[in-house]
Amino acid sequence: MTVELSTGLSVDEYLDRSFDPECELLGGETRPKPLGTITHSKMEKRLTRLLEQFYGEHRVQFELSVIIGGDVVIPDVCVLASEHPVMHRDVLNESPLLCIEVLSPSKLPVEMFAKCERYREFGVPFCWVLDPLGRMAWEYNLKQPKPCEVTNMFSGPCQLRLRDVFAG
Repeated sequence: MTVELSTGLSVDEYLDRSFDPECELLGGETRPKPLGTITHSKMEKRLTRLLEQFYGEHRVQFELSVIIGGDVVIPDVCVLASEHPVMHRDVLNESPLLCIEVLSPSKLPVEMFAKCERYREFGVPFCWVLDPLGRMAWEYNLKQPKPCEVTNMFSGPCQLRLRDVFAG
């Protein structure tokens, strides 16, 4: 499958198109998201279930497009900041409370850390990066400018233990 990369796109031009495979818009250029694996999918599902216990099913979303300045990114899982988020053409147009990235075999942790830095610059209070194969996690927050390896992950009052996230 070949992906035609587009350059110089605005958010609305990006939203007017469809991409196969799914792409993000970064700096006016489309970049394909890695294809999902069963391990990746299971991790997204487990995170969604754990977070829904705390935030409820309406605030926890997976693969939801988020407008960040002139970019459109697609975190693996996110928690909306409120029950009534600001949307633009069915795309989130405000900072989520939490963005989560799950490493894929084709992505390096440094790439996910760069994405979390972008989230932090946009005002996303919390970002987690999870490595399902290495059973490791890192956390960013607005007060912590560098990723920190953790055994418990926080997003405000919510806390998840790494052993619960990787159980199963």
